[in-house]
Amino acid sequence: MEISGRPEERFDAARHCLETLERSMTTTKREDARFRREFVAESDSILEQAAETLATLEKEADPHPEILNSFFRSIHSLKGLAGMVGLPGLTEAAHDLEALLDGVRMGRVPLDRKTFEAVKAGLSALEQMAARVSSGDENPLPQEAVFHLLREASLDRRVEPPTPAQPMVLPDELERVLTDYERHRLLENQKKGRQILLLSLHLALDGFDVALRKGMTEAGRIGELIGTFPGPVSSPESMNFLLLVGAPPEGLLEKIALECGAVSFQRLDAPRVEPVPLAGPAAATPLPFADVAYDRRTAGRATVRVGLDKINHVLELTGDLALARNVLKRGLDRLFQNPGDRAARTEVQKAYTQIDRATIALGRAALATRLVPVEQMTARLTRAAQSISQTLGKKVVFEVVGGETEIDKVMADELADPLLHLLRNALDHGIEAPEERRRVDKMEAGRISLTAVARGREVVFTMTDDGRGMDGAAILKRA
Repeated sequence: MEISGRPEERFDAARHCLETLERSMTTTKREDARFRREFVAESDSILEQAAETLATLEKEADPHPEILNSFFRSIHSLKGLAGMVGLPGLTEAAHDLEALLDGVRMGRVPLDRKTFEAVKAGLSALEQMAARVSSGDENPLPQEAVFHLLREASLDRRVEPPTPAQPMVLPDELERVLTDYERHRLLENQKKGRQILLLSLHLALDGFDVALRKGMTEAGRIGELIGTFPGPVSSPESMNFLLLVGAPPEGLLEKIALECGAVSFQRLDAPRVEPVPLAGPAAATPLPFADVAYDRRTAGRATVRVGLDKINHVLELTGDLALARNVLKRGLDRLFQNPGDRAARTEVQKAYTQIDRATIALGRAALATRLVPVEQMTARLTRAAQSISQTLGKKVVFEVVGGETEIDKVMADELADPLLHLLRNALDHGIEAPEERRRVDKMEAGRISLTAVARGREVVFTMTDDGRGMDGAAILKRA
């Protein structure tokens, strides 16, 4: 950097540059510290859940695939979290454990004693490394023996069961969308002699998500839910879904389908079997909005950090309710003794009005405790943008507009991965390399913007970038 002008001007400019650099470094350190605090808070919860899942896996001789999937997702989440806050050692260890678990999921690695010992060692190493991050270690590393144990256990040691005699012919629309994991589970269910069912659900648009979840939960309880897919569109007032299920060999197919809320079913492991329509309450009308039983084995243990102002507001409203309740009780006692007491009647009416207002306000305040500012979610994206751009050799400025907008914590957790995926796509396919941007008279650093805007009861997220976009012709040629 060249500074011109009179000596005193050059001195002032240099001092200003140093002050700016110092402020920038201070801000970066504060952000790093905040990112680490968030990592410690979330990694504790993830590791605790992973440890509980591992204990369940070790107890069961033939664990349900969803238990293993839950463990796999926990380690995958931890790997992504460590990568976002810049912990390469922990990221690599989590990646190796994740690779081992994926081998088990895909049938390449047996769930034997050797595998359990490696998984336990890997999880223990992650717990120790997370604890060292909490103590201030900037990049804790596991022992090399842990890496060796995980990678040795990950070697392909599959033992192939006999192939089913009856080949399965899948509908074309299903064949096109199955993932490798779903194909693996489909084959495993067939090898175990289970009936392979494709259930059709026709759900009312109002509350379809709860009804779908109920059907999926019931399918998992009866057998194994292999996959869930959108069905054909029939009307604006309803939604259709397909559930691919591995059912017990002795199960009554019509009974299973009705319990899952299906309107028809098709058996896929038998040759040329047409869909069977059902008659009954589930088939007569779309499933209504219904409660779903809470399952502690699969329910997430998400946590949310609530500001003291929100908690104090809830406590104040609780106090208002208690006072109004006492006033109501006193007024009712007086009315029971003297039904004609007008003053007591007025007191009861006022107390009821206070209770009514406080109850409504308390409900809103309770819901508000689940709300978190968008900036809590986007802080990780900022770090991810820096890390990914460095890996790709690109320069980028990631900005968030509307970071103070509040969103439900559960929804924020669900949006984290899709937003990260969009960010990766923008960096990988949208933003050009610095030299290419210079050739077209653009700033070397690309700009990616995430905007969060509250519209009524909804929050609308928009992600944009100033890159060239994707090459449609190249994509078509590759396809």
